[in-house]
Amino acid sequence: MQRAHWRYLLANQVFGAAAINAGINGGFAWGIFGGLEAVPLWGQTSIVGDTLSTAVLLPLLTGLIATTLVRRDVRDGRIGSMTRDGGKQRFGARLPKSALGRGLLLAGAALVFAAAPAVACLALLGVTEMSPPAFIGFKVAFAVALGLAVTPYLALAALGDPPSAAS
Repeated sequence: MQRAHWRYLLANQVFGAAAINAGINGGFAWGIFGGLEAVPLWGQTSIVGDTLSTAVLLPLLTGLIATTLVRRDVRDGRIGSMTRDGGKQRFGARLPKSALGRGLLLAGAALVFAAAPAVACLALLGVTEMSPPAFIGFKVAFAVALGLAVTPYLALAALGDPPSAAS
């Protein structure tokens, strides 16, 4: 990977994505849960429900947005492709080719490997509710961590897409 790819990934897909995820998820959490006395672990408007929703929506939307933006940046010459000679994909070759497929695949993985363990830890720790500020902090931390796991991966895959995918 070239130095330009590292800078692009760090600036756009790590730091930029972390700031955006923190702002969006913190804002949504404050808007939905800020007026409550406590956020219950279980129930319709709950820690579990929000964590599961975040685990699905964040990778799905990131798959759609990041893949599209990275492909556009490659197409427009803002960053070079990472394909090998002959246009063979270097990274993410086993991922679905579509942005939606990539997002759905990572949403499923996020449910299993991020949301389920987070909920299990809370339950094992005996958490039954959180104050709104504590929940907002939890949600922001969860969303940023999840974003840091999926966004650079999706961006690397898009950088490695054959030139025809970036059109």
